[in-house]
Amino acid sequence: DRLRNQASQLLMDMSEVSNPNNDVLSQELSKDYVGRARTYGLGAHVGDIDGSKPSKKSLMLQNEALKQKLSQLEEEALMLQNDELSQRIRRLEQFMEARGWRSNDA
Repeated sequence: DRLRNQASQLLMDMSEVSNPNNDVLSQELSKDYVGRARTYGLGAHVGDIDGSKPSKKSLMLQNEALKQKLSQLEEEALMLQNDELSQRIRRLEQFMEARGWRSNDA
């Protein structure tokens, strides 16, 4: 019997909580703007979180700088690959020379 009373009390409490018109926030904010969020006091604004939007000109300048940096990095990568291939060729030629083989260039 005690368990049934607790269960029924819990169900009553849950029904009060699930009723959106019965919670403290709904009562405080009233029905002025149904479906809209209202707050009181000073709070964070979207601009505070995301910062200001950059201008089109600054985005274009940033894009151009990034393109130049990409081009520079691609050039450096090609130079490194070229250096690595040159070193491999030299080692292969040294290996062939040590074995008594001659390259076609010589």
